[in-house]
Amino acid sequence: MAAQVYSQDQLTRYLDHISYPRSQHPRDELQFLKELQAHHLARVPFESISLHYSPHCTLSVDADDLFQKVVEKSRGGYCVEMNTIFGDMMRALGFNVLSIGARVKPGPVYLGMTHSANIITINQQRYLVDVAFGSHGAFTPVPLINGFEFDNILPRRGKLEFRPIAQSTSPSTQSLWVYSTQDLPSLDWTERYCFTETELFRADYEVMNFYCSTVRTAVFVNNVFALRGIINDRGDGLKGVMTLLRNEVRRRVEGEPGLEVVETLANEEDRVKALEKWFEIPLNKREATAIRGLPTELVPLRHL
Repeated sequence: MAAQVYSQDQLTRYLDHISYPRSQHPRDELQFLKELQAHHLARVPFESISLHYSPHCTLSVDADDLFQKVVEKSRGGYCVEMNTIFGDMMRALGFNVLSIGARVKPGPVYLGMTHSANIITINQQRYLVDVAFGSHGAFTPVPLINGFEFDNILPRRGKLEFRPIAQSTSPSTQSLWVYSTQDLPSLDWTERYCFTETELFRADYEVMNFYCSTVRTAVFVNNVFALRGIINDRGDGLKGVMTLLRNEVRRRVEGEPGLEVVETLANEEDRVKALEKWFEIPLNKREATAIRGLPTELVPLRHL
């Protein structure tokens, strides 16, 4: 097991930040993990804000930098940041954590290893735990059981399989875990990412972070987005998600049809206000104006 990087005081401050103090923790370890993941998703957004709203536009996976960003500055981050800090907080809580990488499939083929996640072992059963994959993410611990299907903010469902992928050059010897989603029972399953149970180190995440935050074609560099969960009344899972993408804030709630556009943003002033209103992300004046001149700046349309 990797050494703990956060003190008990830092852990307490993190738990207070996500409104999940120790007094609320159940004794059952799996139930504890489910509630911890839900509270993190509801308070710490999956977002790309620092690549657009900062003078330096750089990201760090250093433990102290992540703690300052999330707990002290009320921010979130993308997968390498969020699954790193969440994995380290789980270690501080005594969980058995394996940090892993994944290949994402945004189109017809899998790309390079640019996603991160964690595998948690409870009573000899391993679970995929991911707090940063966006609207198609798995919002609950998923047991590593071949063919396991689960509800994931209905009507969307998720599935985990252990099998080869079509892209493999050696399918007979290269089975791996494949995570897929299905938006409606009448639709086909869509592969989202694949992974193995190979441990990655922080140095590996630093390489992934450099690529994802600097390559001009990377989705994080080209889009301003944020997503946070809407926790259910029991506090043990999500009932919906709020998303910001470019100039729209949308909400999807379990049992309600489709996405609801709750706010359309006309300019940067609107978007900065929306980030604080809907995602609890405050930006100071220097941060808010750092996006000026970037391709992602929200500029009002001018009629010719």
